[in-house]
Amino acid sequence: MLETVTIKTIVTVVLGLSLIWLVKILAKKERQNVFKALLLSAFCVAALVFIQNRHLQKSTIADIKKQIFPEKIPEYKYRIEKGFSGRIHYISYIFDEPRPKLPLSIDSEGKFLHISDVSSVNRVLEMLGLPKVSSGVPELASITGSRLHINYYRWEDYPEGALVVRRSLCQDIKRVESYNCISSITLEKED
Repeated sequence: MLETVTIKTIVTVVLGLSLIWLVKILAKKERQNVFKALLLSAFCVAALVFIQNRHLQKSTIADIKKQIFPEKIPEYKYRIEKGFSGRIHYISYIFDEPRPKLPLSIDSEGKFLHISDVSSVNRVLEMLGLPKVSSGVPELASITGSRLHINYYRWEDYPEGALVVRRSLCQDIKRVESYNCISSITLEKED
């Protein structure tokens, strides 16, 4: 929960507490602590001005943590297959083990798994030198009703043509866990 609180909120709360502390010090006439309370208040005011000028009002602790300690992007091994299927030219990036993780969310009926957080897909696309996607997509089978489309996700509005992500279930033997992963990414272009 603390990671979703904005930095501006935290600094504002600390400023409020420092002002309460300053009032308490002045009321009790504890002159030895007045300088400390003024210094803390001044620091908080300066921090608020800095946050305001840098447009960081909505930054959270998680955002700051990502900037200070950026997530290491693993290099995944893959092979490329190119070909034609009818009038469609395709290029597939097929991943070897260990494959990229794919966090999914289940729909309200509990039938299909959808991509709502595209950050993992975008990391892989960035590694491949491809443009990022801007939004998640539902599992293709939830749209077509076909069991053949289970495990497939399709972006029709992708700049390079249609983008298809195929998922599978992967095993991490070291951690003794199973996870959803990206088994391949395919770009399809009509001739």
